[in-house]
Amino acid sequence: MNSKSDQPPKVYSYIRYSTPEQSLGDSERRQLELARKFADKRGIGFEDSLRLTDRGLSGFSGAHRKKGALGRFLEDVEAGRIEKGSILVVENIDRLTRESPCDALKEIVFKLWERDVSLATLSPEVVYDQSSQNSGEFIGLIIYMQRAQDESLRKSERGKAARDHARKEARESGRTLTGRLPAWFDPEKSKHRGERVAIPKAVETINNIFKWKRDGLSIRKIESKLNQSSGWKRPSGWRDTYIKKILKNRAVIGEYQPHTKVDGKRVPTGDPIPDYYPVIVDPKLFSAVQSLMEKNRGTGGRQDKGKNLFSGLAKCAYCGGSMRFVDKGNDNWRYLVCDNAVRNFKCQRNPVNYLESEKLILSNLAKLDPSVVLPNENQQANEIDQFNRDIEATQFELTECDAKMENLVDQIAETKSKSIRNRYEQKLQDLEELKRELLKNEKVLTRSLASVSRSSKTIKRWRSDLESLLSAIHEDDSIELRMKLKSHVRKLVERIEVFSVGYAETLSLDDCDTPSSSQGFADLKQAKQKDDWSVALWNNLEETSEFNYVDFNSFVESIQERRMTREGRFIRVFTTGGANFDLVPPGSLGSGIELVTKDKAGVSWRFVEPPVDVLWKNHRGN
Repeated sequence: MNSKSDQPPKVYSYIRYSTPEQSLGDSERRQLELARKFADKRGIGFEDSLRLTDRGLSGFSGAHRKKGALGRFLEDVEAGRIEKGSILVVENIDRLTRESPCDALKEIVFKLWERDVSLATLSPEVVYDQSSQNSGEFIGLIIYMQRAQDESLRKSERGKAARDHARKEARESGRTLTGRLPAWFDPEKSKHRGERVAIPKAVETINNIFKWKRDGLSIRKIESKLNQSSGWKRPSGWRDTYIKKILKNRAVIGEYQPHTKVDGKRVPTGDPIPDYYPVIVDPKLFSAVQSLMEKNRGTGGRQDKGKNLFSGLAKCAYCGGSMRFVDKGNDNWRYLVCDNAVRNFKCQRNPVNYLESEKLILSNLAKLDPSVVLPNENQQANEIDQFNRDIEATQFELTECDAKMENLVDQIAETKSKSIRNRYEQKLQDLEELKRELLKNEKVLTRSLASVSRSSKTIKRWRSDLESLLSAIHEDDSIELRMKLKSHVRKLVERIEVFSVGYAETLSLDDCDTPSSSQGFADLKQAKQKDDWSVALWNNLEETSEFNYVDFNSFVESIQERRMTREGRFIRVFTTGGANFDLVPPGSLGSGIELVTKDKAGVSWRFVEPPVDVLWKNHRGN
């Protein structure tokens, strides 16, 4: 809009409704008609093309002048796009503002006057321009503004008191706070029977959503499954946003969370009211899912199709950064590379083939629990899975308990009422007792899990189930199977360190006792190689005519150098029980272990080291 400072003035009508109900009826047409008559009476043109109407914006918080039609009009006034001498007309002052007189004058009235634009009300019919500052009309304007704000404050206080009273009765007697019900309740049957009646198919579907999420499926995959076949249909189909709302909604475990508005935003107030709704999801299942989502917070991104089983687990052994999965479209171009290196931050780009790494880990790691993936009769594996879920749920309850205790401490400090403070202190004592019980329960569960996990029978069953799972994936490499496999890897594997270019430096023979040992990841973020393999070769060659000390040292140094390149690559796996072991891919010059299966003895380990005899012969041949 161009500058209109030299054009004839106009009358502009501004209308505001803070609630949808106020817009019902003939009010808007009537106000526009009165504004036109006001313009005709003064012989000024009425601006009909620019409709200034704010629906649902509060005049008490100032939202209408910050983001509404009034705000845009004020911007036009300041930019000179409104004709000088024009008049902004409102029905009465409370339609223009309910802010304090000081804010209303500064942010609205004075800005109009600075650009020679006047303000007028229709009830009473008064024009306020710059000359009004020294008249009784200006005092009257301030009084009207104060009355408008006082009325809003009274309404706000009455509404808050009523809501507080209703919440108190809801906590004490189970009184219904709102007629609105979550979508999984049947509104007609609930109204007819006088109690909340859940829709059976909705309950089944919601429980499936929680179970799928617990089992590692992404929100997008759940969305796809629901839209393909779901007993409970949504009018516009299932969307990921609605699934997320359900997964976070405590109403499924019977709780109702009251809310209030702070600075225009809806925020929780007080603790959730328990037993407000019928429980439709097992609280332990709910807590386990919350714990899982809390762990995954901030790790969102592309839809997870299960291509990378080790996302979040695989770390660079040299800098500690996460290993990024890169997929260029075929098996030979899927690799893991340090994220810090990709971002040119404190590491070097040394990718490792992903499929080689996956095969190496899955073929050697006979410690998966695929009991949910494929049916089996191993009660012990089921117990381990249940213990893991119970521990995660207990840890989540502990986190919630701490948050409630912090909230109560703040309320105790702020309240002046002795009786209320006593109630808060009693609730705080109850929470402290609950926390002690939860901590005790966590210890019992952890000990029970450790006891169950030590069984050799369980390891054999994991081996058997893993082979069955890999066979099933070979026939049907579905996203769902891979996602379940990925979820279960995390229950037994804590971290995977990738040594993409082998050892970082050599380690003296006197510095450690076993070929596969190294300092812990937290203490030293690099691998140091030992030369035990060269000692064995030394003992075999020392008494032979082939032995040459200088030549032998040259050989050892060359192998050590090669072990500090891609030829020495290996992977170190850390289990949740604290054990760790190195896995060496075929052709690598690294040292580590591999799993071997014996018919009667079950699973055992075999140490792997460079084929020094072959390497020595090749060296001598050169």
